Amino acid sequence: MQVTHQVEVAVPAERAWEVLADGFADVATWASPVDRSDPSDGGRACATAVPGAATLEERLLVVDPDQMRLAHDAVGNPWPVHTARNDWRVESLHDGRCRITSTVTFELVGSGGVLAPVVRLGMAALVRRILADLRHVLEHDEVSPAKQRRLDRAGAAGHGDVRPLVAAVRSNALFSSACAVVLLLSAGPLAAPLGIDASVLRAVGAGLAAAVAGIPWVLARPRRVVAAAPVVVASDAAWVIGTAVVLAWPDLGIAPLGRGALVGVALAVAGVGVAQARGLRHAARTRRAEAGTSPVRVPTVCDRDAAGA
Repeated sequence: MQVTHQVEVAVPAERAWEVLADGFADVATWASPVDRSDPSDGGRACATAVPGAATLEERLLVVDPDQMRLAHDAVGNPWPVHTARNDWRVESLHDGRCRITSTVTFELVGSGGVLAPVVRLGMAALVRRILADLRHVLEHDEVSPAKQRRLDRAGAAGHGDVRPLVAAVRSNALFSSACAVVLLLSAGPLAAPLGIDASVLRAVGAGLAAAVAGIPWVLARPRRVVAAAPVVVASDAAWVIGTAVVLAWPDLGIAPLGRGALVGVALAVAGVGVAQARGLRHAARTRRAEAGTSPVRVPTVCDRDAAGA
């Protein structure tokens, strides 16, 4: 099976070839589906955003500077892709423009054949996305908006890698939202089995709803997540401590089922609190690492001209 797409770019063919071939191992600096890329024996090792393919080893098969042809295959393809090869071609056009063509040839495992139409659509979308990223970085000497959004979500703008932290805060918000809905809608039926007054359950539900109302706004920017996370972790710790105090307080009349529910919720809150604390530490570590590493920049036409001057 094959998927072929091409784009015309307003830069000379030599410039496009420079990024594709000479910068083969630096694909993560401009391609939005690739989070990290490093040189490896015969190719590059990539960490990707492609579902099922967190890591890929891509091996160079053809590098022909005269014909401006490059081909590579991938090891570690996600099911149901068995083999995949990408053939690139750069052609010179008039007025200093060029055409870049990407042809992906892939085979599926036997049992995955029924998914061929879906895989073809996904592969076509991936190729179009990469070509769009490439055209943007070539024509504008800066990453595409899609790549920039990916970098922002990863916290590349001075916040470290906030993805684990974002996932933990999102899990906390989902769990808290579910508890709020249950308490607000079912406070009456739950009061007797739990041994907790319905008005108290409703008040707790309303408090949870208010607490999570601003989480989508927080999650929209890495800076907000990093700033809000310590407060969220402290709130979770206060919930766990408060639960322990309530359980130890005599004569509250909480039923065994209610006590069990309180313990279960407290354990869940403690779990997401630990995950958020770990996410914060991870963001801090990667932020320090980034501070000591110079960002990789795709060379521009002006850079090349200046070097030759």
